[in-house]
Amino acid sequence: MKIMKKLLLALIVLFNLHATVSAQSIEIYDRSGTTVLSGDTLTFWYPDDPNVSEGVFDFDATDFARVVNESNDTITIKLKRVVKSFINASEDFACWGSNCYGPVDPATTPVWDVNDLVVTNPGDTAAGLAPLQLYLDFNDNTGLAVYDYVFYDVDNPVDSAVLHVKWVVTLLTDVNEIANAIKKMEVYPNPAVNQFTVDLNAGIQADNQEIVIRDMLGKTIKRERINSRQEKFIFSTEGMTGGIYFVSYMLDGEVLKTSKLVVR
Repeated sequence: MKIMKKLLLALIVLFNLHATVSAQSIEIYDRSGTTVLSGDTLTFWYPDDPNVSEGVFDFDATDFARVVNESNDTITIKLKRVVKSFINASEDFACWGSNCYGPVDPATTPVWDVNDLVVTNPGDTAAGLAPLQLYLDFNDNTGLAVYDYVFYDVDNPVDSAVLHVKWVVTLLTDVNEIANAIKKMEVYPNPAVNQFTVDLNAGIQADNQEIVIRDMLGKTIKRERINSRQEKFIFSTEGMTGGIYFVSYMLDGEVLKTSKLVVR
């Protein structure tokens, strides 16, 4: 019995120690400081996005996030940028701490540690030149870039928070461009049980877009109009008996892409 009590006590101590060590000190908020952005994906569109501007660089995203020290200790925060995908011949910049850095070629520098160390007191926002400024020069190219911005404690790199940023350069408006881009449309999970997602994998600026789902006999089961720039749609399988269906993307009444879906 004593051995069991000692074992239980040891497990409790280890659990508390692990909880203390793994507690997250760094949090990312929106500009108002009320909404947590840590782990979220922010999408910036060019052109016509109110959160970005065309200035010295092609794509300026400034004053949209706050990095806060939520621990009881003063910590030193550093920024690391990790490339997930990039636009050919593009360069990116970052202002963090007391300086601005760049240009950096994402093709040759997929992981970039921004030099500045920002000492941040408990409860304070990491300050300096600005809380965070991000820039992208796409040099007349178009496409999709996805970067992870990781903020971490230099004395404990595991203690970190990440912000995923998606840069979408140009909106597809030409019919031929749309037809080519929509080839990447995905439907998942497939087979589906309770629900499924239709992911266009493209931001399309056009009216009269629809997702239409038909059964084997060609009967329309579901239909949803698409707002410009909307990429993902979640459908319930309610009312769909087990079997094969066809999911189509339509523009101005013309089918540009159809995928087969199995419902169980």
